[in-house]
Amino acid sequence: MSLSCRSWEKYIQIPIGRPLGDGLHYRPNPRFDADGRWRWRAEWPGELR
Repeated sequence: MSLSCRSWEKYIQIPIGRPLGDGLHYRPNPRFDADGRWRWRAEWPGELR
């Protein structure tokens, strides 16, 4: 490689690992329990009632 190509290589950032925005990691909906069943409204957190 020529020197001109190497000068831009130091500015490229290669992502390492998996991003958390890949659709596999998310905050669960507090209206459902751990098994995916709908909770009673009385069991919801206070800010959602």
